[in-house]
Amino acid sequence: MIRAIALRAVVMAALASAAQAAPTDDCPRIASEISRAALRLAKKRAAVVAFSGVTGRESLSGAVVSQRLAQRLLAVGEVDVVERELLDRALEARTGAARRLTSAMAVALGKDVGVDAVITGTVLELRDGRIEVHARMIETGTGKVLAASSGRVDKDWSNFADDPAPWDMPVPPMPSLEGAPVVNVSWSPEKGREVSAMDCPSARRKIHEMERGMTDVKARFWAIKLKDRDFSVASLKRNPGSEIADPQLKEFFYSRLRYWHQEDYVPGLTREEYDAFSKYQKLLERIANYCGV
Repeated sequence: MIRAIALRAVVMAALASAAQAAPTDDCPRIASEISRAALRLAKKRAAVVAFSGVTGRESLSGAVVSQRLAQRLLAVGEVDVVERELLDRALEARTGAARRLTSAMAVALGKDVGVDAVITGTVLELRDGRIEVHARMIETGTGKVLAASSGRVDKDWSNFADDPAPWDMPVPPMPSLEGAPVVNVSWSPEKGREVSAMDCPSARRKIHEMERGMTDVKARFWAIKLKDRDFSVASLKRNPGSEIADPQLKEFFYSRLRYWHQEDYVPGLTREEYDAFSKYQKLLERIANYCGV
């Protein structure tokens, strides 16, 4: 009897573990529920708008989820899904600019592209690596919510989406003025304006010494920046780490950047680390601009 109870406990624990490990994807169920509602209400054509974050901002996860939901709706086959590009073109025709398509705009533009409903929603990123999805089907013209469905999906995509990761970006060409001095200008009430210069080889030696102590700090700084939803990789003028001359040090920097970017928590820079990093970055930029890399 005791052995049977123990065996049952082991089996239940294994089943619970398997359930936890099972991937979460409620997109098929959400698509099925919305499709049934569309069929019941005779809504034959619909457009899927990129879902936003719960605060109303554009969301990479929202774009991914809405695209997958559109594919699921097509697979169910109960409603004709109109390409979102049609809405974008209609919006541009109305406004003269390709602005971001909001849910309210999509409803207003529904009649322009001949859809009966717009499917939109919001997403919320959870701590466990999953995305909470709230989808709604809105009738064009009236703005009435005809159906709603919620669920969760595993986040199995990169934060960079179609943008290249910074460690994969090509290094832009930089000016090379070999032999030109790196000019330092300082000013103080006591000494006034002071100008000093050092040659490029000496400047490179100095920055190389600083780099060895700055590698992990720099990796954490960029990992935090890249995790910021408001930051775009496309805004980078240079590949982070491209100025590091030592190949082994450069490889170590990118490995730390990958590591910290994948972590849920990245330790922020202390005041001492931030001041040292700022000093290092300013010198690095002067060397890059005057001496090349």
